[in-house]
Amino acid sequence: MTALQAPAKLNLFLHVLGRRDDGYHELQTVFRLIDRADTVRLSPRDDGELRFTGPYGEDNLCLRAAHALKAHSGTRLGADITLEKTLPVGGGLGGGSSDAATTLVGLNRLWKLHLGRAELMRLGVKLGADVPVFGTFQGADYQLSRLERPVRPRSIRASAGLIVGARRELERVRAAYGVPAQKLAHVVNPVDAGLWRPADGAAIRRELDIPESTLVVTWHGQMQLRRKGLDVLLDAWQLLGEARDAHLVLVGAGEDAGEIARRAQGARRVHLVQEWVQDRERMRAILSSADVYVFPSRHEGLPVAPLEAMACGLPVVGADASGVADVVGDTGIVVPREDVDALALGLGELLDDADRRADLGRKARSRLEQSFALEPVGTALRSFLVDRDVA
Repeated sequence: MTALQAPAKLNLFLHVLGRRDDGYHELQTVFRLIDRADTVRLSPRDDGELRFTGPYGEDNLCLRAAHALKAHSGTRLGADITLEKTLPVGGGLGGGSSDAATTLVGLNRLWKLHLGRAELMRLGVKLGADVPVFGTFQGADYQLSRLERPVRPRSIRASAGLIVGARRELERVRAAYGVPAQKLAHVVNPVDAGLWRPADGAAIRRELDIPESTLVVTWHGQMQLRRKGLDVLLDAWQLLGEARDAHLVLVGAGEDAGEIARRAQGARRVHLVQEWVQDRERMRAILSSADVYVFPSRHEGLPVAPLEAMACGLPVVGADASGVADVVGDTGIVVPREDVDALALGLGELLDDADRRADLGRKARSRLEQSFALEPVGTALRSFLVDRDVA
């Protein structure tokens, strides 16, 4: 079974421009995806049937999306689809549209249809105007369709302004597309420092049968072996050897969960929590049960996961994917991507030095409050969208 998150969106700005002849409205909006999500679980069926478990039955957008994709592709395969709702229905967070888009993307992979993003978006827009939004991706230094090559430069140059989370990506966009500096803003992803804060992790250690005195390294996110660098992490963990009394905790779900579980079986003191943790209090407890946070990704936009760890007072050892250095700053250790030896060395340095771990953990929390909390990010966003009249 494949488990996929269907994230919500939050409108930061919404302007209704006018009513169209078809009864819908033209909108001008600025929004971002947030870390609250429904979960869509997919399993293949050889009999061609589509069976759905979740709210609204036959009228649910997940099932409608599955029927649309099956009819469009002509596949003889079917699927069991389970929707676990977390987002409020009708709350303006785009939950239904996100569920539909996630179903389209997930079944495209599950059925090995190899349809391009543009083709999926054309199917999605028939289900809802904002469905295609949730089928896009963060991190745009590559193309997924031939259409993007001629269209993207024109769209970027024609925009009134561009908000970019990672400094490296901002410089790449400026150089690649010739965007004037005044049209670019470095505005990071925010984290609510009041909600994300240190918690008591003792119960998590008891749940995983980890002694209170033992050191713990934690990671959480989507279980993608190569994209998230979990193959590198497991190899680095082996290099740390038996000398250190430390445990590795991996939290999440995703398309490579089975392969990661297989690899972890042969590794020492590795614990898998194979679930999408939607309960923030539980996630805070998991993070707070750790001593070090590790983030070995090969590809990122501006990652939120290490920010959540920093909010809980953890020092970070991360690979130098886009945005990681922006997040970590001088409150952790950043190593080259795909470098097993460097990742093992960085983890070893913090595991062996309790005073340095504690100092960097305090600095990590302080950095989050000063640079990534709602108020500083809101001020930066307002400065670009309102005060400079870019919107």
